[in-house]
Amino acid sequence: MAPGGKRPEDKVEMSDTPMEPRFYRDGELPGYYIFPGLQVVEIEGKGLGVTTAVGLLPGQLIECCPVLLLAPEKKLGKDWARLHRVMLETVFSDYIFGWTPKYGAVALGYGGLYNHSSHPNAETHRITKSRRMVFTAKEAIPAGTEITIAYRTVWFRPVEEVPDDQQRGSRRPGA
Repeated sequence: MAPGGKRPEDKVEMSDTPMEPRFYRDGELPGYYIFPGLQVVEIEGKGLGVTTAVGLLPGQLIECCPVLLLAPEKKLGKDWARLHRVMLETVFSDYIFGWTPKYGAVALGYGGLYNHSSHPNAETHRITKSRRMVFTAKEAIPAGTEITIAYRTVWFRPVEEVPDDQQRGSRRPGA
C-alpha cells in the first residue's frame, strides 16, 4: 500500500504535457485519468454532455473513472427494493450503467455525462474486477465535437433520429 492508504494502481495520472495523448490497450489497467481538454457543456436537446477542446486521435484515452456499484446491501434488507425503486424514479436513473446482470453502477468523473449516439465516436471498456470504466476515441474526434458512446440499452429515441420540431426544448410551429 502506498503512502496515504492508496494502492499504486489507484493513483490519478496526469501528463507532464497537459495535452500529450495517451492510448489504452485492452487488458491494461490504467490509473484514474481524465483528458485535460474535456469540457462539460449544455447540448441542445440532450442536456449536459462532454466535448473536447482539443482533437483526439483514434484509440486515444479519454477517461478512466471509478464506478460505484449499486448492489443489494444485506444490512438494508427489504429496504433495498424500496431504495432501488426510488432511485429509478429520480434523475439518477439517467446516469446508471448496467454493470453485471445483478448490479448497476454510477460512473464517477465525467463517466455519466457522455451522451448516446447511434453512431458514437467513442467506446467504453468495463473493467469489472477493479470497478473502472475506460472511455477511448473510436475515431478521430475534432476539437469542439461532442463525445458520444453507444448505450447498451436505449430506452428513448436518440435525438439524431427525432425530427427537429419534436426535440425537447424546440418550439413547435405556432407555439
